[in-house]
Amino acid sequence: MQHGIDLFPFGEYEELSSEVYDLISGKTKWKFRYYPKKNIRVGGKKYNNSGANPWGGISFDEKRQTLFITTGNPHAYFDGTLRPGNNIGASSIIAIDIKNKKKLWTFQETPHDIWNSDLPAPPILTSIKINNKFVDVVVNPTKRANTLILDRVSGEPIFSYRYRKAPVSKIKGEKTSVYQPDLNIPTPFGKNIFKESDFWSYDENFLVEIKKKYKNYNYGFYATHELGKKNLQYNQSGGAEWMGASVDHVNQIMYVTANNIPYETELEIDNENSLIPTYTSFHERALDRNGFPITEPPWGTITAMDLNTGSIIWQKWG
Repeated sequence: MQHGIDLFPFGEYEELSSEVYDLISGKTKWKFRYYPKKNIRVGGKKYNNSGANPWGGISFDEKRQTLFITTGNPHAYFDGTLRPGNNIGASSIIAIDIKNKKKLWTFQETPHDIWNSDLPAPPILTSIKINNKFVDVVVNPTKRANTLILDRVSGEPIFSYRYRKAPVSKIKGEKTSVYQPDLNIPTPFGKNIFKESDFWSYDENFLVEIKKKYKNYNYGFYATHELGKKNLQYNQSGGAEWMGASVDHVNQIMYVTANNIPYETELEIDNENSLIPTYTSFHERALDRNGFPITEPPWGTITAMDLNTGSIIWQKWG
């Protein structure tokens, strides 16, 4: 008798794998590692292979017997000194062939993630119209307010996927990725790059205070961390989060909520005199003295997006 199976994405530190269980007996049928185990040392310390575990659930293409998962950022939040390279498999969408027990493809949104840009929302399986033909896709709204729309079979982006040169880290031992994604289509459904023009207050005197307080902070396109200076960034708790999005499969419309509140982020050195320094990450909402965000509303939105074109149909806020 052929028993049914239960799929479970399992990830915690060294065991970053998907497990398949027999529904009747509960026994593990097989296990597949989706994030490489590395038993190496970096500057004398063990490679940090933690993080990259799936937060947002799974989706399953029964016809193709393909499992789709989204994964978290590699640890620690803003410190990647002990995990050089792009950390492929972290902050990614991964397709797994459960019949042949192999990974089909991996698509990573943020190489060498030091911004906590994990993909917490569950992947959505739907079909969209391209040149009047339906194409099966996997859709994922991200914390960076991007909408990843990938061909379900190949993992290739449906729309042109542009990369832009990114800042270089000033942290000792940190090697950030030279390029990061900068998407125009699909249109970002929330804020993802903090700019000087974003400073705002309902009170002109408060605005003067705010600009003075944040005068020396780092911000901008994938701004890296610097000892003794804090950063301002969106997406620590959104755009999209664990609840993900809903899709109208008939009209190919996605509905997604987003968070647009900026955060102060910081990296502090733990052992400044050590040959192998370690760091601790800190973050908190960027608020004025009365507890209001330092950017103009809307601080939260709901957006309807046409998945066929990647354009926003409408966007509402309270």
